[in-house]
Amino acid sequence: MTWTKEKVAAKIREISEKGFIPIPEGTYRKDDGIIGQVLEREFGIPENNIHLADLGTYELKGMRLKKNKSSNLTLFHQTSTSGMSPNQIFERFSYERPSKRDGSLKRKLFTTIKGNKKNNLGFILKASGESTVSLYYHDEYLAT
Repeated sequence: MTWTKEKVAAKIREISEKGFIPIPEGTYRKDDGIIGQVLEREFGIPENNIHLADLGTYELKGMRLKKNKSSNLTLFHQTSTSGMSPNQIFERFSYERPSKRDGSLKRKLFTTIKGNKKNNLGFILKASGESTVSLYYHDEYLAT
């Protein structure tokens, strides 16, 4: 099927009219990833984390409603064009935390970088051209 904006909107309305959609046994997770998986399942798309749009031109995004809380939504992950690779950045800056799924220790790196102000991990973004952004750790260049 070729997904147009009208077809996507119609499918969203159809899903919304269903109301609560239970999570299949054995797939429950406390993190927000399950919301996207439910949405993918409703659209008939196999679960994926690939860097291609789920519906041809459109990428599905979903999130939990959280009362009195703002939430961030990852719109895309970017691969560096120079400097360290995402894997190298992860290896250097990730930390161990218990998994919400099973309690085992997992390496994680969750951080939000906003504008030109250092975040809690010391990361900062700097514009380095009309459409290029570079990542720094304090004053150390990491990647573009």
